[in-house]
Amino acid sequence: MYRVVLDPAVLIAALISASGAPRALLAAWMDGAFELVVSPKVLAELARLLKRPKFRPYVAEREALDFLALLERFAAHCPESTPTAITCLRLLVPRAQTFCSRAIPITTVSGTLGPPF
Repeated sequence: MYRVVLDPAVLIAALISASGAPRALLAAWMDGAFELVVSPKVLAELARLLKRPKFRPYVAEREALDFLALLERFAAHCPESTPTAITCLRLLVPRAQTFCSRAIPITTVSGTLGPPF
C-alpha cells in the first residue's frame, strides 16, 4: 500500500470543494486506497492556512477544526526527523516535495466523491 503525503493546499481544496481531484484523493484515502501520512510540519501549515479569513466563506472555523482532528486521529504520523521513511507522491502541486525527500509522480486519480468527514 502506498504511503502518501498531500500538500496542505491539496487538503484545503479537498475540504472546500465537493468535486475535483483533491476531493477524490481524500475519498480514496477514506476508502482505504492508500495510507495518508502527515507530519507536524504539514499539520501546522494546514492549521495556519485554515485560519485565514479568505477561507471563511467556504469552510466554518468548526469544520476546519474538525478536519484537522480527523487528520490527526486517522492519518499516519511521520516525525520530522524521518522524512525518508515514506514515499511521497507529488500530487497536483510540486511543493509537496518540501514535505518529504523522495517523490514519484502520479497521473491518475479515482475514487468515490462524498463528504470529507
